[in-house]
Amino acid sequence: MSQSRGRESSAEHALRLSAQNTRSSQLHERQSSAERSQRLAENRVRNSQTRARESSAERSQRLIAQNTRSSQLHERQSSAERSQRLAENRVRNSQTRARESSAERSQRLIAQNTRSSQLHERQSSAERSQRLAENRVRNSQTRARESSAERSQRLIAQNTRSSQLHERQSSAERSQRLAENRVRNSQTRARESSAERSQRLIAQNTRSSQLHERQSSAERSQRLAENRVRNSQTRARESSAERSQRLIAQRERQHSLTIRTRNRVLAHSNRSAFSYDPQIDYAHQNSIQIGAMNKVCPRCCAKKWNDEANGMCCASGKVILPNITEPPEPIKSLLTNNHTLSAHFFNNARRYNSLFQMTSFGAKEIREGNFMPTFKVEGQVYHLIGSLLPPAGQNPQFLQIYFISEADQLSLRANMAPTLKIDLINELQTVLNSHNIYVRSFKHSIELNNPESLKLIIHSDRTPQTEHQGRYNAPSINEVAVLLVDEDKGPRDIVLHGRDGQLKRVSELHRAYDPLQYPLIYPKYDNLEEKHWRSRLLALLQLY
Repeated sequence: MSQSRGRESSAEHALRLSAQNTRSSQLHERQSSAERSQRLAENRVRNSQTRARESSAERSQRLIAQNTRSSQLHERQSSAERSQRLAENRVRNSQTRARESSAERSQRLIAQNTRSSQLHERQSSAERSQRLAENRVRNSQTRARESSAERSQRLIAQNTRSSQLHERQSSAERSQRLAENRVRNSQTRARESSAERSQRLIAQNTRSSQLHERQSSAERSQRLAENRVRNSQTRARESSAERSQRLIAQRERQHSLTIRTRNRVLAHSNRSAFSYDPQIDYAHQNSIQIGAMNKVCPRCCAKKWNDEANGMCCASGKVILPNITEPPEPIKSLLTNNHTLSAHFFNNARRYNSLFQMTSFGAKEIREGNFMPTFKVEGQVYHLIGSLLPPAGQNPQFLQIYFISEADQLSLRANMAPTLKIDLINELQTVLNSHNIYVRSFKHSIELNNPESLKLIIHSDRTPQTEHQGRYNAPSINEVAVLLVDEDKGPRDIVLHGRDGQLKRVSELHRAYDPLQYPLIYPKYDNLEEKHWRSRLLALLQLY
């Protein structure tokens, strides 16, 4: 038989194997369950004996041929057959892993990591990019489905694995990892916008503060010692020009601190109310005698000190600032300290508001200190607003988050602030989706129009067309943001596109400036704010 097969051609060999496979398939179909189990058991024994006798070269050749056959078989499978095969693999793997010991599991993971590393080394640049893109999509889908408890458990396990991996790294591997991290972070930060940078710094400062609060005295001492070593190494690498620049900035900071310290005792003089120093205990300055704040304005009921001018609070009645409309629950209970989470909400009020704000914060210049966990804003501060929907391939941000499903909204916001209470985030989200006039108006417009060609305008100061100029009614949904059809717009009006990816600046004098940035203060923004907008505008103009 060996001589006969040695003389057969490639076509005859393929024909013989095909006939042999057909006969085997027919024979297997006629076998009973017991016969099939016996055959598989005998196959396992025979294969085990054969593999024990094979050399390293024979084993490599067998595995290559086996992988080739598997790849060809998988390519011929239909979508249903592939799904069935993967499902069976998952069940079989789950059963096998449930039976394995701790040592077997460790051995399997090591072998799996080795195979993955070898496979990744053989991948081309295009294959690697495709694999990473598929991993990102799969991870994003998996994380969108996980609960808050599952997410916390995943992060803890991830941190544990990272710590263990870092402990096993050699000095050279650690240096390489840190260098790659610096390059990756530098590239990411070079692409981020001003608003994204501000948001990242705020989140970074919050995380650092929380981490420092949880540190013990020994951990704090160790952190400071490591900082000193790192600073020393950084300064040893800096050039002469970099060192001069650092020393100049350091002298300027020290000079400013010295001046504040020198003038602290005399801070009450020379218009000190306009240069308040929080490090001074003004109550214990004997030379400051301003009396009690018992002077009440008869028009706006503002409390003042005796020597303050009469018109400084409300311009002698010309400016009327009404009380903010009573907020819906649970915001009212949170603000009045009648909620079980009121203390938590007060401590994190800005962070909760940032999850729901519809505009982003920006500034002309933002400077970051060398090793200080703070940043300074210089120049004019402004608010930006984007399109209603994000460009294709980009994640929703700020206002755009309101137009995805409520489950996706909750997941995205919880990921933005993992230390906040997800149940409270859900309650606030429900309130704003139900009561906020801007959110309802925008959703209404998107549902009735094509988002790709949609244009909305929020007038800076508009009276409903059906009403007299001296009267303001509560705005209806389609009066808050009207469709823009070749009509003239004012210089401060906000024009929103359905999906254009552009950021537009919101004027400080626009009636929506505060409600869009602080939705938890203006959850409804109803007729009470609209009615008195002209008085508020007068107050703003007096400031500017």
